[in-house]
Amino acid sequence: MKKSLLFSGLLATTLLTLNSCSKDDDPAPGPGATKNIKFTFSTTGVSIAEGDAVHFNLAGSNGSLNSTLWKVNGVTRSNEQGFIIAEEELAAGGTFVVESVTPLYSASISVSAQNFGATNYNLRFKAEVNGTVQNDNNENITTSGGYIKSFTY
Repeated sequence: MKKSLLFSGLLATTLLTLNSCSKDDDPAPGPGATKNIKFTFSTTGVSIAEGDAVHFNLAGSNGSLNSTLWKVNGVTRSNEQGFIIAEEELAAGGTFVVESVTPLYSASISVSAQNFGATNYNLRFKAEVNGTVQNDNNENITTSGGYIKSFTY
């Protein structure tokens, strides 16, 4: 009887020990969830002749050595993790749609505008993460006025 109880006790202890040392079901923590990013920019009334200054600075990281991260109006920007859309491009008018070509761990944007001219101008920018609008800004840049803002997603 003692041997049977001893054997049962050893068997139970062994099973509990093996069960507690089982393979971890939780995945290893990663650097964070990736996300698809989309920025939309437009300006009206920007004048190079009046000295207006507008910059949209973008940067992103996908956690790899691949540095082709963005496309602008459907055209891929090869080998660029970050870039600037400046007043020279924006003064021509139109809308710029910047999208990540691969899911990113993080993306940041800095928007700066300075009005040195005699006429107000408007800038609009929208940020979407995984299809959800995060920011939708419509700013009137007055004469002798300025604007600067940074966002990280």
